[in-house]
Amino acid sequence: AVYNTLRTCVTVTTNTIHFGINQWTQNNKGKGLGIINDIAIDPIDTNIIYAATWEGKIFKSFDNGEDWQEITNGLGGDTINALAIVPTNHEVLYAGSYANIYKSVDGGENWSDIAHVNDANNIIIDFLNTETIYAGSGSGMLKSVDGGKTWAKINTGLTYTHIFEDALVMD
Repeated sequence: AVYNTLRTCVTVTTNTIHFGINQWTQNNKGKGLGIINDIAIDPIDTNIIYAATWEGKIFKSFDNGEDWQEITNGLGGDTINALAIVPTNHEVLYAGSYANIYKSVDGGENWSDIAHVNDANNIIIDFLNTETIYAGSGSGMLKSVDGGKTWAKINTGLTYTHIFEDALVMD
């Protein structure tokens, strides 16, 4: 089993692993998913978990990580860096890769390429207006106000525009 914490991949070789006060327990029947770059937990049904991999795959679990299914229809095969779930509609997801931002409107069963970007490392959805999405990328900050149909760079005032992993937080 592979788990991700603070973007540092950890392979579980025993049944329990400790990080300070956090405790991780192996919970996937030994299925290897690969190197996990991001994990997203469904905000409506917390038994549903998504895992994005370095190998360009996304996996979905309906039973809190016991079993996993691969959901890659429409993905380009490049490393998936980021996942985000619309908080009010768990059927809508976004995934960021080295070359694209993808969107799914059916819980990850099918993905559409909605933007060509350089290294989409992080995706954040505005809680108050879920049509507004921010993406940190190798080209800087991107913003969509129409659910990912169009994107604009918002780099004004940034000295350095390569946005790395876990650099975005919605306040």
